[in-house]
Amino acid sequence: MDRKLTPGSPYDELAQAYDSPVNQAFYGAIADCLGAWVPEAGSHPERPRALDLACGTGTSLEALSARFPGYAWEGVDASARMIERARARPALESLALQVARAEALPHPDQSLELISSSFALHWFGPAAWSEVWRVLKPGGWFVGSVPLRGRRPAHPGNEALFRALLARRRQARSGAGAGLSEGQLRERLEGWSEVSFQALELEESFPGLAEMNRILTTRGSVQAIFGLPALPPETRAPEGELTFVWKIGFFRAQKPS
Repeated sequence: MDRKLTPGSPYDELAQAYDSPVNQAFYGAIADCLGAWVPEAGSHPERPRALDLACGTGTSLEALSARFPGYAWEGVDASARMIERARARPALESLALQVARAEALPHPDQSLELISSSFALHWFGPAAWSEVWRVLKPGGWFVGSVPLRGRRPAHPGNEALFRALLARRRQARSGAGAGLSEGQLRERLEGWSEVSFQALELEESFPGLAEMNRILTTRGSVQAIFGLPALPPETRAPEGELTFVWKIGFFRAQKPS
C-alpha cells in the first residue's frame, strides 16, 4: 500500500503550529540548501512551469520562487489547511495552489519542466514517484530533500528519541514518514539520468526535552518516526540543552529526453 497524507490527516491539525518561528527557520534552512540543486530556468518565450510538490504552508515555495523567478511556480499539498495558510502568504497570492495528493497530481502528462519537493517525499510510496515521471516533460528536472534513515547520530536529542523507541517498541510502529535509506532513495531514482546526490547534516538545539518534544510534534516528526502523537511521558534525557542532528539527502535527477 502506498504511503500518503490525505485531507483529514494530522497535517491538517498541525497547519497553524507548522508556521512557528523555529519551524520556519528549520524548513527555511532546508529550502535554502535545496535551492543549490535547482537548475536555472534559462531563456524561453514563456516561463517554464515548476511545481513544489507537498508545498505545505509555502515555506519552500516562497523561497524557491523568489530565488528562481524564471519559472512559473505553483504548489500542491494534500492538506487543505496547509494550502489555506500558503495562500495567505503575500508572496504566493498570485501562484496556483491546489489541494492534491502526490499520487494523483492534477496535471496533464509531460506538462512541467521542474518539480521540487522539500522534506516530504518520505511520506509517499512509488505511485507518487510515478506521477512525478508522468507530469514531467522529457528533459525536465526533479529535485528534492528527504530525511535519511541509517546510523543514528550520537547526540543527546537523537539518543533520547532512540531510547523512547526502544521503551515503547511493542506499542510504537515505524511511522509512514520515518525516512528513506540512501539505498531506497537511489532505487527510486533508477531510470533517471544526470542523477546527483549528497547527504548533509542539520543540527538543531532545544532548551530541553519538553521543548524538543513539542516542536518535533508540531512538525509531525514524532508521528512519522514512532507512529505516536507525542513522545512517551517516561522519555528521559540529560538536563539542559539538547542537540538533535538530522541527516538529509539532497538530489537532482533529469527525466531522459
